[in-house]
Amino acid sequence: MVNLYIIIAVAVFVVLAVAVTIANIIVARIIFWNTLTRKKKDSWNNTVSYDNPELKEMYEEGTGYIKQFADKKIKLHTINEGFNLYAEYYDFGFDRAVIIVPGRTEGMTYSSYYTKAYIESGYNVLTLDQRCHGKSDGKYSSFGFNESRDVLHWGEILHRDYGVKSIVLHGICIGCACSMYALTADNCPDYFSAFVADGMYSTFYHSFKRRMKGFHAPSFIVIDFVNMFAKHYTGYSMKIGPIHKIANYKKPLLMLHGDADFYSAPEKAKELFAAAGTPDSQKRLVWFKDGQHSRLRLYHTELYDESIKSFLTEVVDKQTATK
Repeated sequence: MVNLYIIIAVAVFVVLAVAVTIANIIVARIIFWNTLTRKKKDSWNNTVSYDNPELKEMYEEGTGYIKQFADKKIKLHTINEGFNLYAEYYDFGFDRAVIIVPGRTEGMTYSSYYTKAYIESGYNVLTLDQRCHGKSDGKYSSFGFNESRDVLHWGEILHRDYGVKSIVLHGICIGCACSMYALTADNCPDYFSAFVADGMYSTFYHSFKRRMKGFHAPSFIVIDFVNMFAKHYTGYSMKIGPIHKIANYKKPLLMLHGDADFYSAPEKAKELFAAAGTPDSQKRLVWFKDGQHSRLRLYHTELYDESIKSFLTEVVDKQTATK
């Protein structure tokens, strides 16, 4: 009889374990579907990604500012790895440019918010729709890995067709990861000259886990099932991130980070900065008091823009002039 009770207890445990596992897999699939998958073509478009007054303010300010340069705008289309990709290029006649690499769910129109410091510093500007964003093709966000090859492709177009000799990448959140993968790729051309990182995380896994906790969503076990789906559909693990690549980055680096950034933890920013292969004289880390993730410029506009301008003139331009 004792043996029977043991068998029943084990059977109940197994059934419960299987039920919990299946439930976690279902939850993880829903999270992956809602977070890293574009369900229809008009999702993740060129308006504000979700109803938030701060994002709306940033969007309206950016589009209002860039509108004055409509005569400089060139609408671009290309195909890379079978994906139709779209961008807007503001050509002021300079031989240097910045590519704004936006965060997840944001596109080229929203990216105009970050262009002012570059235009005033004598840079042409390219804003783009990443894969599965805006007008561009694609279904799954690969948190920067696949998208990094598109950034290199856009850089080649600027260099080959528009005579650009120096390109700075400006990334926001996941756009930082995308930029880092592009800049440390074996085939990254030398005309990619510098990197400005706004809210760079160490790995998407770490950032995503904090995001789930912020929404009071289950993170234990579930996040690993989300990662399982990510690897299946994109070919990449969320556990690999900028922290694994940044030692190979040797060129000028400016990191902009908020000391209250919940999603890209400040302690991880310090680790990234310390691990960067950039010579100490060519890298800077600027802290923004009470700075929140992806909101640094909104509340510290002058510090944000001046940090970029001084970095360009005092580090990047001098570095490129010696080549």
